[in-house]
Amino acid sequence: MVELGKARGVVFRRLSQRSSLRRRSGLVVLTATVVFSLLGTATAASGETVMTATAARIVTPGRNLPDPFILHVGSEYYMYSSQTSIYTPTVSLTMSKGDSLFSWGKTRAALDSVSSLAENGFSWAPDVRRIDGLYVLYFDAWSRKSMYFAPSESGFKQRGQCLWTATSESPAGPFSPQHRPLLCQFNHHGDIDPRTFVSPSTQLWLIWKSDDNAFEPARPTYLWSQHLSSNGLSLVGERYVIFAGKRGTWSGGLVEAPDMVYASHTYWLFFSGNWFNGPNYSIGLARCASPAGPCASVSIHPWLSSNPLGRNPGEESLVRNAQGWWIAFSPSEGKYRPVAIASVSFDSHDAFVHGL
Repeated sequence: MVELGKARGVVFRRLSQRSSLRRRSGLVVLTATVVFSLLGTATAASGETVMTATAARIVTPGRNLPDPFILHVGSEYYMYSSQTSIYTPTVSLTMSKGDSLFSWGKTRAALDSVSSLAENGFSWAPDVRRIDGLYVLYFDAWSRKSMYFAPSESGFKQRGQCLWTATSESPAGPFSPQHRPLLCQFNHHGDIDPRTFVSPSTQLWLIWKSDDNAFEPARPTYLWSQHLSSNGLSLVGERYVIFAGKRGTWSGGLVEAPDMVYASHTYWLFFSGNWFNGPNYSIGLARCASPAGPCASVSIHPWLSSNPLGRNPGEESLVRNAQGWWIAFSPSEGKYRPVAIASVSFDSHDAFVHGL
């Protein structure tokens, strides 16, 4: 049984009429300083929705925590993130604990070691969901050379990523990796960026990116979906391509870091586009017919691009609490990619990020 509302997030767009957002040719322009006024929601005794002020800001200044994923468990929050350097075998994925979305403790290991079929030192994009009494961690990691090796390519492109799982009785870990990978599409140079999603009918899905841009030369990438088994540890049924990167668009044909949510009777797909270490990295938004797709971009422009919180935002996920939906993402702050938090809301046509 999948426990809803325990461990997923998702991503969304723009601003209400009361906000300060202006969109010009796909660029987000903010009329505020680095700390902005955001609007959360509360319910008055009359049943009205009341907007309450909250601060949107960098919540991990000076800390390098890419690919943030936040799990809300009771009154506590757990933030998981990718390792911050390659060839670092001691810690594969990290975790921080907080008593709010804006206050985080020290970072420590969530996963010390990957499967014997994977290489330590190349793990990122964690996602955690509570399923049948266990916390299941989804992530990607380099496969062993015996599984995939392309000698005609150079550097990292000689090797391929797979999707993996690990389990724990506690959201704080430690997580124990499953021996075999969840998925390795080596005809697409492997797979990265797993995200889980539960549909309104309580079906559990996996959403992910195939790593086609790791070929030499780089190819357009794809976002996929497929049902997960009842324990979340295997894929079942048909596999779907739900979104494809297209050259000549702002993403340059590279789409990644997908996240899906159902809100206002609509399936929304958030994704990052372009190269994460380049000036055009941004967050996009698509509307989907179902978790199996197809999905179509809502705009020819990014949903969220560089802004006073930082340059090149991406690697997004969402978390929901009593105040509503919040987006966590990684902008560039010098040599770091810290975590930024902002409030989001939806209507039947769009998604809105407040204060940006």
